[in-house]
Amino acid sequence: MSFSRFIQLIQQYYLIIIAVPIFMAGLVFYLTMGEQKTYSSSSSIYTGIASGFNVDMRQGVGDRFMIQSVFENVLTIMDSKVVKEEVAVKLIAQHLIQDIDSLSVRICKPVSIQELHHLIPEDVRKKLLVNRDFEKTYQRIHTYLNQDHENVIYRIVHNKRYIPNYSLRALKSIKFKRIKTSDLVQISFSAADPGIAMNTLSFFAEAFIKRYRFLKVSETGDIVSYFEAQLLKAQIKLDNIEEELLFYRSSNNILDYTEQVRAIAQRRQEMEGDIYKERMVLASAKYTSKYSQEQLDMHLDVLDKNSSIIIKRKKLEDLASKIALVKIFNDPSTKEDLATLQQEIDLLRTEMEGDLDAIFAINYSTSGVKTKDILKKWFDNILTVGESKAKLEVYEDRRNDFKNLYQTMAPIGSNLTKIEREVAVAEGSYLRILEALNLAKMRQQNIALSTKLKIVDPPLFPTTPDPSKRKLLIIIALLIGGISIVGLLVFLELMDQSIRQPLHLIELTGLPLTSAFPIFPKKHGRIYYNQLRSSLSNRLIEHLDLKGTVGTKKPVFLAITSMQSTEGKTFIGQELARAWILKSKKVHIYQPKPEDGSTWNSPFSSDEKEVSLSITDYNLDSLTLDTLRDKIVAETKDADYVIIELPHLHSYQVPYSLWHKVDHCVLVTRANRNWDDADRQSLKDITKTLGKEPLMCLNAVKINFLKEIIGPIPQKASKLQSILSRFNRIGSSK
Repeated sequence: MSFSRFIQLIQQYYLIIIAVPIFMAGLVFYLTMGEQKTYSSSSSIYTGIASGFNVDMRQGVGDRFMIQSVFENVLTIMDSKVVKEEVAVKLIAQHLIQDIDSLSVRICKPVSIQELHHLIPEDVRKKLLVNRDFEKTYQRIHTYLNQDHENVIYRIVHNKRYIPNYSLRALKSIKFKRIKTSDLVQISFSAADPGIAMNTLSFFAEAFIKRYRFLKVSETGDIVSYFEAQLLKAQIKLDNIEEELLFYRSSNNILDYTEQVRAIAQRRQEMEGDIYKERMVLASAKYTSKYSQEQLDMHLDVLDKNSSIIIKRKKLEDLASKIALVKIFNDPSTKEDLATLQQEIDLLRTEMEGDLDAIFAINYSTSGVKTKDILKKWFDNILTVGESKAKLEVYEDRRNDFKNLYQTMAPIGSNLTKIEREVAVAEGSYLRILEALNLAKMRQQNIALSTKLKIVDPPLFPTTPDPSKRKLLIIIALLIGGISIVGLLVFLELMDQSIRQPLHLIELTGLPLTSAFPIFPKKHGRIYYNQLRSSLSNRLIEHLDLKGTVGTKKPVFLAITSMQSTEGKTFIGQELARAWILKSKKVHIYQPKPEDGSTWNSPFSSDEKEVSLSITDYNLDSLTLDTLRDKIVAETKDADYVIIELPHLHSYQVPYSLWHKVDHCVLVTRANRNWDDADRQSLKDITKTLGKEPLMCLNAVKINFLKEIIGPIPQKASKLQSILSRFNRIGSSK
């Protein structure tokens, strides 16, 4: 919507725009008459969240988001029902113990006590009052409140309707906020009683600090208790595993498994070296023993040969004696015996010579050794071999012992490693839990110190009432009324999908607009409607003349029709005929006879100059008959213009023969309706039937929209309208 259209809306509805804000301001003025005065008090609480010192030196202040989150928690606790409930109960207890005759204004006004007595029955007051002791009375009221949901105290505190001073709804007006980026929280409260305003803030600060400290300490207390229980479990588990490790070491004689295994491996390695050396000694002893045995065997062989030589020598001596005896006796019979003996002597001699040669070879060879030395060495080697074999047997037994020891130590090591790993895990878990417990206790101590919130600015007793907001409310009502009515008008203007404006009809149809007529009221006011009427009628005639109604054959047949009923065809036709008659033209009008028999009257006053119109009514039933056309032609031969008003096209069918007789067609449509698809299709059909475009005429246009086609409206301008028109021209120029 353009600025000029906005100014037009203001001009059109300026009375409503002025009246509605004035009415709303007057309504607020009336409703705020006798407004009750209120008293406000405020206080400040130091939290130490952002810049406070804490026990844990490693813990920084924290980032902005963390601080903001903590402050959100603080404000949420302030807004909790528990805190406000405690404030309400303390106020009730404080007021119940007061005596109206000696009542201090710093507590409350007497009327407040009377209102409380009116809310609480006397028997209940006596039941709750404890020797005018505030703390005991408060505790009794608090206990009484929590007994059930039907008692009078509960109904006062938790009532859904507003009960001044004592209900949660009344205490919701306690305001609290963080002071910029500081550690301070400001709280404020307003009440009709200055004493109640001050005491409410005092009780609120106490209840908040108490609740905040309880939540923080209980939170860390639960954590500390949890870690203490977990630490006890971890310690028991660690002790059990350590006892299992000690028992396992004792039962398997393990002092230091690693050192013991290392010592066993070292001893086995040394034993393997000894075995290797002993095997070398055994091999050497065996070889030396073999050699000594050979030497000894050789010497024993010499001894054997010496014995054999002696025997053979004795035998040789015996044989020589026998030969000598044979020779001595020289018996021929013994010759054969002598030969045999000689052969034996020769054989024995040969054997003895061989034995002597062998003895000589042994005694006089390079490897010859004394028999004594050979025997000593042989005995030594025999002993060495025996010792070595005995040692090797012992070493083999020890090797088997080591093998069995390895088989024993291997699972011991695995089990020992497993148990030690379990001990390490249990010890690590114990240390981690211990560290967490220490941190939790440090956090608990830190919170215990940091939750000691302090009231920096105690609430003061207000001596003067708050400034009245009555003027501000009236101004706001005035502004809201003006803005809302203007906004509503703009909204309705934007939502209005009707034709409304002449230029809008041109956009919808794509056809030029011949003229437009406003809604003519019975009382004309400041607008010169007669002048406007003549101007718009002459504009329509000018467009008809441009279409060829001047200098053509007489008469000129002009059809006036519309898409729907009651769009102003009769009015447009008679206004057009009146304008032509004033120009000394002869005009005849044919219009349908109303079905209800009514007569249409002009909206203009009767004192203006009357013009006699020639009007003939016809029946709609004869519309489709050629007789109507022939009748019109026959009766209007001497007329200059013949205006034929046709019925609305959405409901009636006009014959082609009548359309063929028409020279021009004026299509009338109302400005206060939509232009839909049926209208577009009917417009195409008319154009096709006529062979040319009809002349568009817009009726019932709002008077301010006529400026689009005729310029300024002829009227008596007021000062306000002159100013608005000036702004309108400025907006249009932009």
